[in-house]
Amino acid sequence: QASISGVYQGIGIEYKVIEDGYEILKVYKDTPAASVGLVVGEIITHIDDIDVDALSDEEVAAKLSTVDNEVTLSVQDATGATRKVMVTVQQISQTSVYYQDLQSGIRYIRIEKFDDDTGTEFEYVLQQTNADTVKGLIIDLRGNRGGYEREASKVADLILGEGLVAYAQDRNGNRISEINSDGEAVDFPIVMLADGASASASELVLGAFRDFERGTIVGTKTYGKALGQLSRSYSEDGSGIVLTVSRYFTPSGECIHGVGITPDVVVEPSEAYVGKLPEEIPQGSDVQLKKALEEIGKLIGA
Repeated sequence: QASISGVYQGIGIEYKVIEDGYEILKVYKDTPAASVGLVVGEIITHIDDIDVDALSDEEVAAKLSTVDNEVTLSVQDATGATRKVMVTVQQISQTSVYYQDLQSGIRYIRIEKFDDDTGTEFEYVLQQTNADTVKGLIIDLRGNRGGYEREASKVADLILGEGLVAYAQDRNGNRISEINSDGEAVDFPIVMLADGASASASELVLGAFRDFERGTIVGTKTYGKALGQLSRSYSEDGSGIVLTVSRYFTPSGECIHGVGITPDVVVEPSEAYVGKLPEEIPQGSDVQLKKALEEIGKLIGA
């Protein structure tokens, strides 16, 4: 719930459990973790001088999710050097859409996930996109594992013309809902980036983008998740359930669940960066982004 809402209590990192502790996979901007200098690749070995192996998941969650709690982390870098940092847990509101201007009037827009505010954030970026200086867009959905259907629908509506974006069927094959876009959309040429971690709501956008023939998709085949789900939570004991209720279909009638979407231009990442998020790849080493720049150049005649 925290990851999809975009608001949570924490220090601003993503990590995975490894033999030596918790390896930091991502440090979000403007968070407590960033302010104390934590970086991707460092390993958290101790929390409040307690070896992380001796802490249960519940104990770690309590330490890292209680607002105003001051936590001392022992971290180790790639050389084996260790240091301690003190960080204060805060309520964090994540940004899901980032942008920067690249060469020759190309605006690069990164959508990390589809959380509560993604549609609004994306619309704001488009409003700041001046046609006098920007000639084309690259929209990066690599590593975007999905989120809210309604936010993906807003993004699709802003870049596609009028028509059916997607529809859902129940287990009996009955069409139970449709997503449609109106005729108001930006007219910039667009190239989209996708990879094997682009899933669910990302694929809803990518599938419609492909079927509308709106532009070019570059990267590798997407994950292949096209299921609609409902969630319920219960205040009595804090439990919850996520129930799958439908399958999604692209405008052309394809259900890409278990299949994925194959890009128009397939480009494998460099071996050193397989499985990495776009922000973890130096711009000069991102061969998929380089190809996207070539393709958008063709569309705008640069």
